[in-house]
Amino acid sequence: DPADDRYRLTLLVRGLAEGFDDEAWITQIARPCINDLCKDIVWPVTLLSPSGTSMLIRDTTDHASPLAVERFTAGFRLPLLMSASGRVYLAFCQPEPRDTLLEILSRSTREEDKLARSRPEVEKILDEARGQGYATTVRTRRVSEEVAMSVPVLVDERVLATVAVRFSANAVPLGLAVERFVPKLHETARTIRERFSDAHRDAHRNAQ
Repeated sequence: DPADDRYRLTLLVRGLAEGFDDEAWITQIARPCINDLCKDIVWPVTLLSPSGTSMLIRDTTDHASPLAVERFTAGFRLPLLMSASGRVYLAFCQPEPRDTLLEILSRSTREEDKLARSRPEVEKILDEARGQGYATTVRTRRVSEEVAMSVPVLVDERVLATVAVRFSANAVPLGLAVERFVPKLHETARTIRERFSDAHRDAHRNAQ
């Protein structure tokens, strides 16, 4: 793996032993997709997945984007309700896990979880994300507000992961970002879904 000079088994080798490997699909399927998107739009692109009551960064192009003001790495966690990826995950995940997560967050004393105590407001945010097909959040910075925009990667009605882009509100107005970035984010999510499904079938076929 050129990203960190570590050796990893491929999807097919992993499939022989255990059917399918979580880390392998990140490095072999998702990474090339988000790298291609970053080359196209230049702004940093991140792949995240749910982990407990937060979203976990699985991979990111922050190191490759000249426009990444703040560089995150794999393993960094973002709060569900205060991140675009968390909101789009909650919007598209199944009702039972969503209700369970929101119930847990509503009892949290952390500042980033306090929105969960207002269920009508949360439902409004999630309904909007569901209707649009994406979610956004805005974070105030010293020079310019930073906008995060995220879409889900759906596999068999399950949110496998989310793909997000961060950009400066001054450099890219929200309306322009919706026009330019949302279709590309969805295209990347579809490519990841298709390659994941194909690899999943191949891995199980080789394991039989």
